[in-house]
Amino acid sequence: MNRTLDRICQVIADRRAVCVFPTEVAAGSWAQRVLDDTELNAVRLDQFISWDTCRLQLLDFPEILEPAGAAVRKIFAADLLRKNAETPLLKVLVPPDYAESSRSFVSSIAAILPDLPQPGASNADSRSPEGNPGNILSRIAPSLAADIALITAAYQEFLEKAGLYESGLIGIPWKPGISEITETFSKGKSDDTRRYYIFFPELIPELIPELIPELIPELIPDQAASNRQQRALPAGITLIPTEFPQPEEAPVLEVYDHAGHELAALFAQIRQILDNGADPSDIAVSVGDYNQWYRELEEAADLWNIPLSFRRGKAAAGYPVTRIFRDLQETASQNFSLDSMKKLLLNRACPWTDPEKGAELIRKGIRYSCARNYRKKGIYRDVWEEKLSRAGETDLLSYYRRLSAHIRSITDADSPVACYTELLQFWNDFLDPEGWVKTDIQGNLDIQGNPGIQGNPGIQGNQAEPEPQGSEQQLRSREKLPETANANLQQQNDVISFCLDNLRDIVRICTRAELHSIPGFFSLWLSVLDSVWYVPQASAPGIAVYPYGLAAGIAPDCHLSSA
Repeated sequence: MNRTLDRICQVIADRRAVCVFPTEVAAGSWAQRVLDDTELNAVRLDQFISWDTCRLQLLDFPEILEPAGAAVRKIFAADLLRKNAETPLLKVLVPPDYAESSRSFVSSIAAILPDLPQPGASNADSRSPEGNPGNILSRIAPSLAADIALITAAYQEFLEKAGLYESGLIGIPWKPGISEITETFSKGKSDDTRRYYIFFPELIPELIPELIPELIPELIPDQAASNRQQRALPAGITLIPTEFPQPEEAPVLEVYDHAGHELAALFAQIRQILDNGADPSDIAVSVGDYNQWYRELEEAADLWNIPLSFRRGKAAAGYPVTRIFRDLQETASQNFSLDSMKKLLLNRACPWTDPEKGAELIRKGIRYSCARNYRKKGIYRDVWEEKLSRAGETDLLSYYRRLSAHIRSITDADSPVACYTELLQFWNDFLDPEGWVKTDIQGNLDIQGNPGIQGNPGIQGNQAEPEPQGSEQQLRSREKLPETANANLQQQNDVISFCLDNLRDIVRICTRAELHSIPGFFSLWLSVLDSVWYVPQASAPGIAVYPYGLAAGIAPDCHLSSA
């Protein structure tokens, strides 16, 4: 750490220099480390940036396009497989005998889209001995290469229609004249040349090809090395490989027989550090399996009375407040069974406009044995409607008819626009719009309006990173902490707003890409909520807990790690 700190201090002495780190978390952590361990009273934050920010400054991104992400890839995969079910064209990735089982392959097809090869030479040329040896299509079976080429062409067409791009697919170039990287650094100085120093480049996947020739030169064939030279980093960018500690400086690795023992040892060590006078904000914990350990760490922190601040959220579908979307789907798929109706209508996390009406419907359902609707001899029997009508429950019958009609319209809609519209109508009819703060469910669906998605994290599928440790925003938040109940309510509102914004942006993209019919669209959107992450802002100070990858490269006073 000392060697890295010394190098950073040398670099930032030149006001034209910019230190680039793998993440914003690492950048903020090192800015704070410089302030804590040197005589500097202030540092310029524009000298500590993440690789993503650096790429935006240096790469020639198309101005009118927006990046694709997890949601976009699933939508495209679902539409491609629908077409393939009608006319099977894929031979290897989706065997023709299974073409009709298209939904089973959506996640698999979506996963390969970011890594598709660059469009260019034809398959025949690329497979020939004279073809480009770096082209992956030249090194795989012709039938598989044909499948990949077909998907690549279809995906490129889809992205063009939707006004999106996949960075790996289009091969974003450096900005013109980037070898002389110039930007205004201070007012009145128009010719300052920025110099970028990239720390921990081993943690940035895009830079691995640049590092391999220096680290393991025998792995690079002559031809590949020649190709690499043609796309080498421009002047003004310096990679600074990590200097690993000497054996006597290496961290101590302790192995435990049981996860419970490891958890107890971790908190005992944290308690000892705190008792010695450390500030919780100077301690960080990185966790290998964040999803598995999240709940255990949360419960252990309560038992030990140790404040933790989790710096990664969960999949949007993992928050309790989003259960309503699953409940709508399950109610329809289970033919309005009594159990599914209970889960939906007795969910007090939802701001029902008339919660007592829903509770009364459940009581009557139990009384009249409304187990579930069913189909007999091709005839659909709506048990709820039959028994409520027979009992003369006209008010509840009207309520059930409106509710069931909305749910069927939402879950059966193949049109993305129709699904979104029906969901908003259900929202306005049965839920209190004021119950979801910051959620604009009254607004019009501007399908043809804004051509971009404006960085919505759900569409891009990128993890929103938390505020860097010690940032101005985080320090300000310590002055006045919200009440726990209000903070929890605000988080619920924000999560719902995030999900509805995500759905609205997906509908816009589908409209621009001319995807007017996607069978099972609502179900597909629910799977999207499993793959996009919502990261709440930290509402209280505490010991930062990071996923392993996000914690790489940070520099707190004490950094503990757990499996």
